[in-house]
Amino acid sequence: MSDDPQSAAAIRAALMGANRAENDLASIGVEGVLNAWAAFRHPDCEGARPGQALRPVAETIEGDGALYTAFPDYHRTFHALVVEPPFAAFRWTMTGTQQGEFGGRGAAGQPMSATGMSLMEFEGGRNRRWWVFRSPGRDESVPASSDPEPVTRSASDDPQSAAAIRAALMGANRAENDLVRLGVEGVLAAWDGIISRDCEGATPGQPLRPHAEIREEDRAFYGAFPDYHRTFHDILVESPFAAVRWTMTGTQTGPFGGMPASGQRMRMSGMSLFEFEGGRVRRWWLYTNPPEMQG
Repeated sequence: MSDDPQSAAAIRAALMGANRAENDLASIGVEGVLNAWAAFRHPDCEGARPGQALRPVAETIEGDGALYTAFPDYHRTFHALVVEPPFAAFRWTMTGTQQGEFGGRGAAGQPMSATGMSLMEFEGGRNRRWWVFRSPGRDESVPASSDPEPVTRSASDDPQSAAAIRAALMGANRAENDLVRLGVEGVLAAWDGIISRDCEGATPGQPLRPHAEIREEDRAFYGAFPDYHRTFHDILVESPFAAVRWTMTGTQTGPFGGMPASGQRMRMSGMSLFEFEGGRVRRWWLYTNPPEMQG
């Protein structure tokens, strides 16, 4: 491993070590798990849970302890871990049986599962900021891997290279932000240009399904928000995966999702994970926070 604590190898090792610790909760206890995460936490670390702004991590630790205590058989699987210093992103599935009070709910004795994505920013080899995006339900469509293998970037002229993947995603994002000029069909065509014929996608709380089934939802969405705009805040690429943290805004002037036009301004943040194959998106997963409606 590189001696640089900010190297991809060092960041990956830190995260995988903490994940192994939390999955050994029954053996090392709640404090042992919290200490494993604290071992590489920056003293000024800030975190953002779903639907919340960044705040000092000291304010979130109590909630972490309550979660591990309420779910003594807690287990979290990392499905994909993308590291491009100073950032790391991972898609995960968490399972457990609630045996204690948590989130205002008493012990239910029922199994629970949740899927989500996390983005972490490192500084000096320590986690300086993190964001969590979560969806309910379990995704059974991707084989679980408790220790994702490192992936290697390809040569720059390879469509699977980090540069090519980044360029493809940025091009599609520029097109969707030019919705007024290109129109809905123009935006859909831009995304079709980087998506494989057998692409599958997973919207929040849903398993993977053929992208063709989701296309009509995309068409309705762009049509309902003609001033749609999505900002890519962070793009991490470690071929064949790319992770994007984004914020979307728009005004609902048409029907969508069973709701009539409201004229309200919407703001929504989320993360997307893309898996590329032959320079095209083969699979994608989307995680969002609840939308904020204004006006």
